[in-house]
Amino acid sequence: MKRLLLILMMISPLAYAGPPPGSYPKQVPFILYCHKDEATMLYAVQSSFHEYISLTSEIGKEGDMMLYLLEDPDDKSMSIVVTSDGETCLIFNGDNTEHLDEPDYIPSEKDENI
Repeated sequence: MKRLLLILMMISPLAYAGPPPGSYPKQVPFILYCHKDEATMLYAVQSSFHEYISLTSEIGKEGDMMLYLLEDPDDKSMSIVVTSDGETCLIFNGDNTEHLDEPDYIPSEKDENI
Protein backbone atom coordinates (compact mmCIF):
# COMPACT_ATOMS: atom_id res chain seq x y z
CA MET A 1 0.00 0.00 0.00
CA LYS A 2 2.80 2.43 0.89
CA ARG A 3 4.54 1.65 -2.37
CA LEU A 4 1.40 2.42 -4.34
CA LEU A 5 1.06 5.76 -2.56
CA LEU A 6 4.64 6.49 -3.57
CA ILE A 7 3.68 5.69 -7.15
CA LEU A 8 0.99 8.35 -7.02
CA MET A 9 3.62 10.85 -5.94
CA MET A 10 5.94 9.70 -8.75
CA ILE A 11 3.40 10.39 -11.48
CA SER A 12 3.04 13.97 -10.33
CA PRO A 13 5.18 16.51 -12.22
CA LEU A 14 6.43 17.80 -8.87
CA ALA A 15 8.10 14.45 -8.21
CA TYR A 16 10.84 15.27 -10.71
CA ALA A 17 11.65 18.76 -9.51
CA GLY A 18 10.93 18.28 -5.83
CA PRO A 19 8.11 19.74 -3.83
CA PRO A 20 7.64 23.50 -3.69
CA PRO A 21 8.47 25.40 -0.49
CA GLY A 22 5.73 25.04 2.10
CA SER A 23 4.60 21.62 0.92
CA TYR A 24 4.28 18.65 3.25
CA PRO A 25 3.69 14.90 2.98
CA LYS A 26 0.24 13.59 3.77
CA GLN A 27 -0.94 10.00 4.05
CA VAL A 28 -4.46 9.49 2.79
CA PRO A 29 -6.24 6.21 3.51
CA PHE A 30 -8.36 4.96 0.63
CA ILE A 31 -9.30 1.65 -0.94
CA LEU A 32 -7.49 0.32 -4.00
CA TYR A 33 -8.91 -2.45 -6.14
CA CYS A 34 -6.10 -4.90 -6.94
CA HIS A 35 -5.59 -8.27 -8.63
CA LYS A 36 -2.62 -10.63 -8.82
CA ASP A 37 -3.11 -11.06 -12.59
CA GLU A 38 -2.24 -7.94 -14.59
CA ALA A 39 -4.14 -8.99 -17.72
CA THR A 40 -7.30 -9.75 -15.73
CA MET A 41 -7.25 -6.36 -14.00
CA LEU A 42 -6.59 -4.43 -17.21
CA TYR A 43 -9.37 -6.32 -18.99
CA ALA A 44 -11.77 -5.59 -16.12
CA VAL A 45 -11.03 -1.86 -16.31
CA GLN A 46 -11.27 -1.84 -20.10
CA SER A 47 -14.59 -3.67 -20.19
CA SER A 48 -16.13 -1.96 -17.13
CA PHE A 49 -15.34 1.60 -18.23
CA HIS A 50 -15.02 1.02 -22.01
CA GLU A 51 -11.47 2.46 -21.93
CA TYR A 52 -8.36 1.58 -23.90
CA ILE A 53 -4.71 1.77 -22.85
CA SER A 54 -3.54 5.11 -24.22
CA LEU A 55 -0.20 5.45 -22.43
CA THR A 56 2.26 3.19 -20.60
CA SER A 57 5.34 4.09 -18.60
CA GLU A 58 7.98 2.24 -16.61
CA ILE A 59 8.32 3.65 -13.10
CA GLY A 60 11.32 3.50 -10.82
CA LYS A 61 15.02 3.35 -11.45
CA GLU A 62 14.90 -0.33 -12.34
CA GLY A 63 11.62 -0.17 -14.22
CA ASP A 64 10.11 -2.63 -11.77
CA MET A 65 6.73 -0.90 -11.81
CA MET A 66 4.43 -0.22 -14.74
CA LEU A 67 1.91 2.59 -15.12
CA TYR A 68 -1.08 2.35 -17.46
CA LEU A 69 -3.28 5.27 -18.41
CA LEU A 70 -6.60 4.15 -19.89
CA GLU A 71 -9.17 6.46 -21.42
CA ASP A 72 -12.41 6.66 -23.36
CA PRO A 73 -12.47 9.78 -25.54
CA ASP A 74 -16.22 9.41 -26.14
CA ASP A 75 -17.32 9.89 -22.52
CA LYS A 76 -14.04 11.51 -21.35
CA SER A 77 -13.40 8.94 -18.61
CA MET A 78 -9.90 7.83 -17.62
CA SER A 79 -8.27 5.38 -15.23
CA ILE A 80 -4.79 4.96 -13.79
CA VAL A 81 -3.61 1.39 -13.19
CA VAL A 82 -0.22 0.46 -11.70
CA THR A 83 1.53 -2.91 -11.54
CA SER A 84 4.02 -3.40 -8.72
CA ASP A 85 5.27 -6.34 -6.63
CA GLY A 86 3.16 -8.89 -8.48
CA GLU A 87 -0.16 -7.08 -8.18
CA THR A 88 -2.03 -4.67 -10.41
CA CYS A 89 -4.18 -1.97 -8.84
CA LEU A 90 -6.73 0.53 -10.07
CA ILE A 91 -5.41 3.74 -8.52
CA PHE A 92 -7.84 6.29 -9.91
CA ASN A 93 -10.88 6.57 -12.16
CA GLY A 94 -12.31 9.91 -13.20
CA ASP A 95 -14.64 11.64 -15.62
CA ASN A 96 -14.60 14.77 -17.79
CA THR A 97 -10.95 14.39 -18.79
CA GLU A 98 -9.60 17.16 -20.98
CA HIS A 99 -6.42 17.04 -23.03
CA LEU A 100 -4.55 20.33 -22.80
CA ASP A 101 -2.25 21.93 -25.36
CA GLU A 102 1.47 21.85 -24.67
CA PRO A 103 2.58 25.22 -23.28
CA ASP A 104 5.15 27.35 -25.09
CA TYR A 105 7.58 26.86 -22.20
CA ILE A 106 7.84 24.18 -19.51
CA PRO A 107 9.79 25.25 -16.39
CA SER A 108 12.79 23.19 -15.32
CA GLU A 109 14.68 22.78 -12.03
CA LYS A 110 17.27 25.31 -13.22
CA ASP A 111 14.70 28.10 -13.52
CA GLU A 112 14.29 30.68 -10.79
CA ASN A 113 10.86 30.94 -9.21
CA ILE A 114 8.71 33.01 -11.50
